[in-house]
Amino acid sequence: MLGADPEQLRALAKLFSKYSSVLDTTAGDLNPTIMRARWNGPDAQQFRQQWAARMRPQLKSASELFEDTSRRLNAQAREQEQASSESSLGGGPGGSGGSGSTGTSKSELQEQLEGMGTWTGQEVTDWWNGLSEEQRQELLNGKDGDGIPNAYYLAALEDKLPEDARVAARDILVDNAKASIPMYAQKDTIGVDGQLAWVHGGAHLSSQIIQNADGSVSLKLSGDVGGGVNTPSTKGGANATLTGELSKTYKFNSLQEALAAREQMLNSLPPDSFSRASDAVKNPGEYIEGTLDKAARDNGTTKEYMSAKGTLSFGVEGKVSSDASASAKLDLAYEQNLDDGTSSASATAKVTAKLDLGDGMKFGGNGEAGVKLSMDKDGDIQKMTINLKGTVEGSVKVQAGASDPMADMFGPKPPSEGPSAQSKAGVQGTVQLELYTTDANRHLVESYMGNLASGNVVGAAGDLQEIYHASAVTTQLDSTVSAETNVVDFDSGVASLKVGATSEATVNAGTAHKSPYDDDFHGIRGEARYEPQK
Repeated sequence: MLGADPEQLRALAKLFSKYSSVLDTTAGDLNPTIMRARWNGPDAQQFRQQWAARMRPQLKSASELFEDTSRRLNAQAREQEQASSESSLGGGPGGSGGSGSTGTSKSELQEQLEGMGTWTGQEVTDWWNGLSEEQRQELLNGKDGDGIPNAYYLAALEDKLPEDARVAARDILVDNAKASIPMYAQKDTIGVDGQLAWVHGGAHLSSQIIQNADGSVSLKLSGDVGGGVNTPSTKGGANATLTGELSKTYKFNSLQEALAAREQMLNSLPPDSFSRASDAVKNPGEYIEGTLDKAARDNGTTKEYMSAKGTLSFGVEGKVSSDASASAKLDLAYEQNLDDGTSSASATAKVTAKLDLGDGMKFGGNGEAGVKLSMDKDGDIQKMTINLKGTVEGSVKVQAGASDPMADMFGPKPPSEGPSAQSKAGVQGTVQLELYTTDANRHLVESYMGNLASGNVVGAAGDLQEIYHASAVTTQLDSTVSAETNVVDFDSGVASLKVGATSEATVNAGTAHKSPYDDDFHGIRGEARYEPQK
């Protein structure tokens, strides 16, 4: 048997990775040019449809093939170096610890981790103790092929895993969760009325600013935000139909930057000169998007991407009784990221939720449950998020979520003088459950969605308690304040425009979080980065 030169394998891997990035960059550069070019008519529409449905996905597939080949070549290089000096542990349970584990490749470790559901506690302990510190860190911080954190698989082993590993996995999952725990939200409805051609007698933009517990901030605008608004319906998947309505999301490092960008957008939309009014009439999509982009970039946006909205018909089967089932379709609001092909689908359903949250705390829902499915570019469900509104009863410690400057400006201060507070019986709040779709719990997603589709409210409520254990769960107490923003008027004698908005700000008053397969809640304090203007 002849072995390859590890250095040559790595050089080839680097070349494949380089051209994978080139393909991604090329597709990303071409997309806005194609979708927003000043080209109309049947040929333009057909070309854009072919680009979105066939050509761009082909470039993405080629890029992913190059990247996968790069990973395989690097793995072959490592195995080539290990072959002469290290032995392999093998793919099954019960292997001895110590030096045997250090010869196991990263891909073999990943396969072992995902297939440990039938291993005994002793086998899992021996496996973990046999890993090197480097392998442990690779597993803890890595993800599977579907983007699910390995820490989730480790947490699912529960008592089989040594305590230090359980704590490490939990800490990683809590840090990951902060990116999706909202600590501050502001919703605005921007009304635009006037005589400019693009207004069409009255246009509307809706904006939403969300600051998460990790400090990241997003500003999302929906409505008449670009030239693609009038794009004909296209297929965005087997059962998804895009309507042509677009939204644009901007990422920021601080809430202050996002608020300043939104304010600049509001004040810059009315053209302040005859030339800008002329631009708005000639190419409304380019004018509006250009105005929004400039405001975001002037205030430090770190990332921006366009999404297309539509509908998704979701066919599922659910239990309507102990011995009967029914097939149905659930229509969900669909949104596809035009940059990376990922998507989400959401709906609101009637579910009476009664959850035992442990630690003396219970939750009673008011009958409204929001569900969101996050999907990869192939349409496979990666995660299900359920948001329940209702009453928190009992007592649990929650960390103050808003800094004093934010609380002073946008609403009541958190209900405490110190860093934590005790929730009172009957406090209104929300519970969010985030469930990753692994092979072990895919049936939970299918059962819950099936019961929603078939109208089996009792069955859906029963699913929630089982989903709760495997989910990352966030309990929040919020305060909401509504306000009217300034109205901007413009009248040049040639064109007139009037812009105004209503705002609703929600400040988190307290947050408690439990990681998947954990029974204890922990207070979460947001990393607020808001500095009031002087």
